Amino acid sequence: KAGESVRFINVPRNCTYAFWEVSGDLPAGYHWVSITGENHTRDADNNYTSYTPQPYPENTGTTPAGDTWLGGKVYSDVQHNIDITNRMLQPNHISVTKKVTKADGETPIQTNDSFTFHGGIWNWRGTPYTFDPAWDDRTDRSQGIPEAEYGNYTWDDHQNDPVAYNILDKDGNYVVYKGHFDSTDEISFTLKSGETIEFLDVPTASTYRFWEITDGMDAPDSIYQFVSAEGSAVNASGEAAQQPGVWENEDGYTVVSGTVNENDDHAVTVKNKFRRDPVPIRIEKTDADDNTVKLNGVTFRLYADASHETPALDYEGSEIGLITTGGFADAEQTVPLGVAEIGSLWPGTYYLVEADPPPGYKPLTDHVVITVASDGAVTVTNPDFAAATGSGFVTEQDGLITVAIPNMSSSGTELPSTGGRGTLLYTLSGITLMLLAALVYIFGLRRRKGVRVNS
Repeated sequence: KAGESVRFINVPRNCTYAFWEVSGDLPAGYHWVSITGENHTRDADNNYTSYTPQPYPENTGTTPAGDTWLGGKVYSDVQHNIDITNRMLQPNHISVTKKVTKADGETPIQTNDSFTFHGGIWNWRGTPYTFDPAWDDRTDRSQGIPEAEYGNYTWDDHQNDPVAYNILDKDGNYVVYKGHFDSTDEISFTLKSGETIEFLDVPTASTYRFWEITDGMDAPDSIYQFVSAEGSAVNASGEAAQQPGVWENEDGYTVVSGTVNENDDHAVTVKNKFRRDPVPIRIEKTDADDNTVKLNGVTFRLYADASHETPALDYEGSEIGLITTGGFADAEQTVPLGVAEIGSLWPGTYYLVEADPPPGYKPLTDHVVITVASDGAVTVTNPDFAAATGSGFVTEQDGLITVAIPNMSSSGTELPSTGGRGTLLYTLSGITLMLLAALVYIFGLRRRKGVRVNS
């Protein structure tokens, strides 16, 4: 048992020996660490002093079953000691959670942006644990690390041994993401908003420290702003344990560090917020001569460059697809006539291209440039707008920006049919002209029939 010794006494000189622990018989929850030995010789005063073991034929090897053995040869007045060390896998955990809020600092929000963290975990001797690139498999683990693979996730006192870790998404599902070396004693990983990295079964007396790379977050035009990094620790009974510390390193990053005691659960939370919330924008398609006429079924695409090669992204980093105006006559519906939601955009310049103009209307001759300033102000420019009547192409209500995009009526024969002024006026005019022509024709026939011809 732990702490017990077996002693072989009065062993004849020149005997050889070898011992090993049967790792296959280890109780559940234990891990083989090492086998070491040393010899002690008795001096003239009958005291034993330590010296380097003399191997016979060598002092270590491996059994057919893969267990490490240690052996030697017995000499006169020599005491041989062998120590076998195991480690109990305590249920100690360390987790780091990433949180992002709106500009109010309270309302959680999900984004597709990844945030980089550095840090490390060290054993009680100060030797770092590091990620093994061979385990960089990005395999989806819906229930965590499978039991069949768990034995491959080990902690040891040497670099390049795998570290057991998972990343939980915002819904609590486990995913194994890659880690990579940052240096010989640091690790690096990325987290998205709402994600948590969890280091499993960390050996007792290990120490750790983690920090977020916050470069550029103090700039006034940055999207995100660093808020805080803090840590907490509880024991198996749910009571407060030795709490982590928070300090600033030489690079100006806020560091959370602590020591894991038996049955501890350490949680680190790093919080950012939007320096300003993204601007929600929608477009409204109107008749250039009568802005009360709304045009449905008009399609647009939004680009991040004037050459229309790079699709624009929304505030979550998702590509903005085809934009189509539509809506309802019912005022209780959320989308009015002729309106399309673009989504929330970060400050920058965007290029709106009319993919298909409405029937009966001239296509826009150039893209519409939508500029979102760092303070959230929105401006719109397009050469076609100079011919439009009225003003106020950008309006704001309850924080929602509406950009009006007018189209001029076509001078061709095609009539508007997508929410314009309709065909009624043109139809009535045509019918009237046809009736007048018919009346003139009939009147002419009657007059010709009533004329006498004299011989």
